[in-house]
Amino acid sequence: PETGTPAVGLTVPDDWTTRAESGKKFNAASADGSINFSVSLLAYGGELDALAFQTADAAKASEPQNAQDITLAGFDGMSYYSRMAANPDVVLRIIAVNLDTTHVALVTLTMSAKIDVDKGWAAENVIRTMRFSRPAQ
Repeated sequence: PETGTPAVGLTVPDDWTTRAESGKKFNAASADGSINFSVSLLAYGGELDALAFQTADAAKASEPQNAQDITLAGFDGMSYYSRMAANPDVVLRIIAVNLDTTHVALVTLTMSAKIDVDKGWAAENVIRTMRFSRPAQ
């Protein structure tokens, strides 16, 4: 929807699996499991850097690095990169965008640092197709 309860929409390749949880979280994975997405819609009014650090810590990943401004589906936020502590060959990308002053869309993406170019582009295309509704005011 354009407004109301925050909602997410995205397009994934036909062979990917998807699962929605509790209306506020969406998961998607490539057919071979080498790419995993999680999109969460959160009530959050804090700093995006703090949310990224909390997310990396909960995932048992290194501290987020390479913070970059990002606009995703018309919403401004930040993008970060990290590596999983148990397997440094797995990259964790954290994207957090403000939907308004009290709601955030949190996107986490894990994939092998050794992934082939086509799969990397598939992951980027999923990110590019994301759309979010604006929370009701």
